[in-house]
Amino acid sequence: MKPASSVHIVLLVILCVIMVHGQIINKSNGRLNNNIMSIACRKNPDFGQVTYESARMCLFWSNDTKTFADAKADCEARGARLGVFKGADKMALLTSQLSIWSRDIWIGLDDIQNEGTFVWHDGTVLDKKDYYPLYFDIKNPNDFENNQDCVQLWIGTNMMDDDNCYVAKHYVCEKVR
Repeated sequence: MKPASSVHIVLLVILCVIMVHGQIINKSNGRLNNNIMSIACRKNPDFGQVTYESARMCLFWSNDTKTFADAKADCEARGARLGVFKGADKMALLTSQLSIWSRDIWIGLDDIQNEGTFVWHDGTVLDKKDYYPLYFDIKNPNDFENNQDCVQLWIGTNMMDDDNCYVAKHYVCEKVR
């Protein structure tokens, strides 16, 4: 391997200083910093960065409807996953978009493997103590007729709801860092 020339080292140091200085300027102005997420959004024209309070996500909102499995596959083909909306800030971001969309949306949460154990598509389990009132209303999840394993954001309550995975719905993909 050829050692780096002093010119390359100087350029690398300058680049690092510019990046650090940019972060300091952004922090001092109270603005959100550009990071890998915003770069990922800019590099993928179908995705847009959405910010709500402290939640920032790089999201693609479908224009068509698909079953849960097909929506998941479409997100994966885009180098993404069905959107994971853990926490109050991300749920607020999701519900704010629902008011714009006015339609049910598949998200990255299901209990396909084990009924009653909801797993986010980042691999974490949604603890049952966190169901209410942040994610589900008191009537959901209900696994109606033992056949509801996929989670939507439901326009009926502006909260999550389990539904039949074979129903075609709009969906949201999330580009991860």
